[in-house]
Amino acid sequence: MDSKESPVSVLVVANDEEAVLRAVSSTLEKAGFAVTGASSGAAALERCRQSRLRPELAVIDTTIPGIDLPNLVSQLHQVSPSLRVLFLSGESPSDVVRSVRARWRGKFLLKPFRRSQLLGQVLTLMDEPLVLTA
Repeated sequence: MDSKESPVSVLVVANDEEAVLRAVSSTLEKAGFAVTGASSGAAALERCRQSRLRPELAVIDTTIPGIDLPNLVSQLHQVSPSLRVLFLSGESPSDVVRSVRARWRGKFLLKPFRRSQLLGQVLTLMDEPLVLTA
């Protein structure tokens, strides 16, 4: 990333394992991204609304208890319309995850993963043309 560019703002939402939040955040920060972490969907929305930087990417752990994934992603897109989404899970994608992923052109990464896999998915996602759906 060019030092004259502003870093890409990333929102990481994970709470089932604090270690996942720390590892994902650390990996992305070391790669030059500006990272904001949240341990719940509500915290993620609050941080997005309060931040002067609108996230360009959300990395969301789909196994957060009580998460309403379609609603969360929809609300995040209202705050940041150009948002791209990478979904993380320790299980194969559910029908809900597949539906949300298809609507918002998100990517999916199965846990456990290597840091290089995470960065590869993030970089691929950020390079794809943005397609907004109504």
